[in-house]
Amino acid sequence: MTIIPGAFYQKRKDGFAISAPVIHDGQIIGVQEKIHPFDYEKSLIRAGTEARVFKTGCRFGIVICYDMVFPRVANLLARKGARVLFSPARIGAESNPGTFMSRCVPLRTESPFWLPMS
Repeated sequence: MTIIPGAFYQKRKDGFAISAPVIHDGQIIGVQEKIHPFDYEKSLIRAGTEARVFKTGCRFGIVICYDMVFPRVANLLARKGARVLFSPARIGAESNPGTFMSRCVPLRTESPFWLPMS
């Protein structure tokens, strides 16, 4: 079983990052860091530099929250062989579904993925 429990602030040697751990069969097999910090996050965290593809039951990538607004991340993951993208996000899905879905439009129209979100 593979679990992506969400995205969390993670302390690094050079500051903080927002990271999504990937757990497979009870072991952390990797971490995806948020590549595009949103507005206020820019002063709090450092940006990730790598779009990673994970292989468990399928090849998948992770776009964390605001990363989904940038189709180049999804396209890079597709070129690396990802078949599915997952997006732990906190873009107001409960309070404003229209805003949440509008953030997904660039990704949905400019990349080859459906996007399961949590």
